[in-house]
Amino acid sequence: MEFSDIHSHILYHTDDGPKTKEEMFLLADKMYEEGVRHLCLTSHFHPGFYGNNTSQKSLAFDTLLAYVTQKYPDMKLYPGNELYYSPDCVSWLHEGLCQTLNHSRYVLVDFSHHASYREISDGLKNLLSSGYIPILAHTERYRLSLKQIASLKQLGVLIQLNAQSILGEAGFLLKYQTKKILSERLCDFVATDTHDLTYRPPKMKPCYLHIKKHYGISYADFICKEHALELILQDSSGRK
Repeated sequence: MEFSDIHSHILYHTDDGPKTKEEMFLLADKMYEEGVRHLCLTSHFHPGFYGNNTSQKSLAFDTLLAYVTQKYPDMKLYPGNELYYSPDCVSWLHEGLCQTLNHSRYVLVDFSHHASYREISDGLKNLLSSGYIPILAHTERYRLSLKQIASLKQLGVLIQLNAQSILGEAGFLLKYQTKKILSERLCDFVATDTHDLTYRPPKMKPCYLHIKKHYGISYADFICKEHALELILQDSSGRK
């Protein structure tokens, strides 16, 4: 099984992920064991919360790339960020401080868990009107109805769910919400949102098997493997 993961926090000393190189390497080992072969490294980005972590992120990326290239030559790494939305965020993207996924037009974005539908919708529309294609990170965490999620998709927004939420390891309410979203086929990507090996470990393989069992192999392959890889391999114009 070869999975593609567009949401992870395994670069050391850049956000609330691992603090040391050794922890980062162990997370990469676990990712590989789980079957992840295409991995976007999406450290949080918001200068007000995380400082300008661009330089440390670049250093950590190069360090992990050297490790993976030597130990797992069939595992590919790609740059990116998880953008915490702010009215100033378009300038961060234009200036290259915050990275889109593998230099494409796709940007992984999250909001306050207490944000209203109006706040989320307006922010995503701002990114769309600025030429970016937003992927709403861990959509199950927001207080959104299925109708509202469907409306966001009609705008051109893509929907990402966390593997742990789908498996019920993040609580019943999040599991229930992911079940509704999956049942309506509103999910575009499943990702790990991995931060550590204890509380937020990668769970791609068991999640894939769960989706395959309950929603079919075609949908499981699309949201755990194919769609993310298609996105990662596009350039900034949308071409492969």
